[in-house]
Amino acid sequence: MLIHGLCDNYIPVDAAKGSCAISGQPVVFDGESCGNFIAAPHCLNCKHFLDVKTSELGECSGFGKVAWVYPTMRARNCEKYVNCKNI
Repeated sequence: MLIHGLCDNYIPVDAAKGSCAISGQPVVFDGESCGNFIAAPHCLNCKHFLDVKTSELGECSGFGKVAWVYPTMRARNCEKYVNCKNI
């Protein structure tokens, strides 16, 4: 399921909610996305991300040393980000 928090139009207000840059309406981070969804760069859709399925974290191998990361962490400014999934 595509969620608001993974959309490039999502503007975070706090950890659980934000607003839509298109409609201006308040939205919940993990609420189902609308028709304006545009995938934002996140660790989840990077080729260096490995989902370990044992916790809410994954692993990033992009910087040589493996690091723990949240799948929903924004990666817009990550120099190692490489999109590999079209969501």
